[in-house]
Amino acid sequence: MVFNIRQSLESNTTTYWKPSIWRVFIEGKLFVSETGQTCFDTLTEATNAVNESRWMKTITSYVDYSQEFFGKVGDAEWRADFLKRVFSHVNIEYKEYTCNE
Repeated sequence: MVFNIRQSLESNTTTYWKPSIWRVFIEGKLFVSETGQTCFDTLTEATNAVNESRWMKTITSYVDYSQEFFGKVGDAEWRADFLKRVFSHVNIEYKEYTCNE
């Protein structure tokens, strides 16, 4: 049996070609969006996917609870500082991959 590589690639590939893609890694693990996406066309798309994820909703819930616990509800400066501290302990990387031929 002879395999035609070009035909296999063309018939089994449902993605379209882009000069680069973006991937997100949280604590070294590949991020999977709510729609099952692991690569994004732009940094903005990658950032939006993270911001709309269950992972981010969990962090937001934790910050909401902490803000209430410490009696800082409505204190935007405290919230921003607390979020900054939370994210200082999270290793999140946005990486661009390009094809350099």
